[in-house]
Amino acid sequence: MRPRGAATGATQRCAQGVDDFTPLIALLPQYATAYVHRGHCRPQLLKFGDAVADFTKALTLDPGDPFAFNGRGETYYVIGEYALAIADYTQAIALAPED
Repeated sequence: MRPRGAATGATQRCAQGVDDFTPLIALLPQYATAYVHRGHCRPQLLKFGDAVADFTKALTLDPGDPFAFNGRGETYYVIGEYALAIADYTQAIALAPED
């Protein structure tokens, strides 16, 4: 029961995260970090295309954000887009080699 409960809790927290960040983005559409945070919630909800869209929007607003590249790379990896994942991971490392 515990693993299922933990997974349910994580999914509920991610659903709440999307619900929290969506109105924030409506109020502050140029706030790249909100797209990154919402993007990290989306894969837990199996919304991979939405996650890629959020990370891509964040990168449009802040092309130097290594967390957006890393998050999009993780999403690409999960959906089997390995060449795209490697490209994003490479960019994230170039921007923040110490992380």
